[in-house]
This record gives sequence, structure tokens and C-alpha cells, in this order.
Amino acid sequence: MMKIYIYGAKSIALGVCRVMQTLYPSYQVEGFLVSSLNGNPSTLANLPVREMDDVALTISEVEKLNVHILIATPENIHKEIISVLEENEFMQYTCITSQIEANLMEQYFDSIGFFSSLHKLQKGSNASRVEVFSAKFYKDV
Repeated sequence: MMKIYIYGAKSIALGVCRVMQTLYPSYQVEGFLVSSLNGNPSTLANLPVREMDDVALTISEVEKLNVHILIATPENIHKEIISVLEENEFMQYTCITSQIEANLMEQYFDSIGFFSSLHKLQKGSNASRVEVFSAKFYKDV
């Protein structure tokens, strides 16, 4: 069984955790990694939130080879996180981009029957009424 850590402890990380637990149960989510516990919860989804430095010191070299880290943070800090991971000899990681997150969340919500996927609607079908709303940040043009 592949062990997974999720880097991040906010909404993206929680969503990725739910996806992994629901759609990919053969992967064992061990917990969440953060640079600092300051401003982060100590647990999330009943899993521990741990500082990267602590985990790096307590995991053996062999264990590092069998751990995959999902970087579930805003994309603008992925590069910095990759540097930290590689400095600590964690070489198996995946960046969860906004596109990957959208695809995962669509699969997750479809699997639990919460939101219907727009991709599953029949073209030209009027059996379902689709409403589209748009939200804009006040600084957007």
C-alpha cells in the first residue's frame, strides 16, 4: 500500500484528502505536512498535521522512497515546496494544479452524488436545466 502525505492544511488539502480516501482507498493518507504549525490546525480530517522538518527527521531513507507527497497548496508556492521536499530527499511528489484539483473534485462529488457533472449531460438534452452563475472579484476587469 502506497503511503501518501498531503502538503498543505487548508481547503485544497482537505479536498484532496477526501478524494484520496473515497476514490483511491488503496493509498493510505498518513497525514498533512506544513512548513510550520503556526496558523495551521493540529489535525485535519482526523489525521495529524505535522511540520515538514519533524517528518523529515523521523522518516528513514527507505521510508522516503515509499512515500508520495501530494502538494495541495496554491500554485504560486509549489516551487518553494518542491525545493524543501528535495532538500529533505523526498523525490516522489505531485503538484495538484487548479486543473487537477477541479478534475478530482468533479470525480469526488459525482461519486457521492452531491453535484452532477456537467460533462455527463447529453448535448441537446433539455432533461436537465443548467444554470450558470459567474462571480468576479471587484478588482477583476
